[in-house]
Amino acid sequence: MISESKLLSERYDKMRNSIIAYPRIGEDRELKFWTEDYFDGNLSKETLESSARELREKQWRQLAASGIDFIPSNDFSFYDGMLDMAVLLNAIPEAYQSLGLDELDTSFAMARGYQGAQGDVKALPMKKWFNTNYHYIVPLLEDNTELKLNSDGNHGDGSLDRLISFFQALYTS
Repeated sequence: MISESKLLSERYDKMRNSIIAYPRIGEDRELKFWTEDYFDGNLSKETLESSARELREKQWRQLAASGIDFIPSNDFSFYDGMLDMAVLLNAIPEAYQSLGLDELDTSFAMARGYQGAQGDVKALPMKKWFNTNYHYIVPLLEDNTELKLNSDGNHGDGSLDRLISFFQALYTS
């Protein structure tokens, strides 16, 4: 008969760990400031996207170095996770589609509204998450909305491919 302490010791030797998520905005809220600079026209889209990519990869490295076995992934959002899910599933109201903007700017238009050369639309409404200070964008499903997979869910930036490459390198070295 195996003792209880031996069973527990063997079990804990094999235990792996994870975290549910990791703050996406950066240690010094960099993503927030980059996004605001982009909205104000003081930062290019290319710089915003590359800076965000570098931030995600830095966070993956930090988590791996800290001993986290299962690193959360595909949880990044420039603005709002509910909004990202709506865009991923093509729940984009016609008013925003007709602006002719790319996926990232369409998603920002849905979140913040848009007044520019392509047109004028208000932001989608926000709703408070239970009794917290967190608010999320409320998707609008129109009668003609066709739910379908719209992209890779990362604004086409290929971060999922980079995450896979990161783990392949980490675990094969």
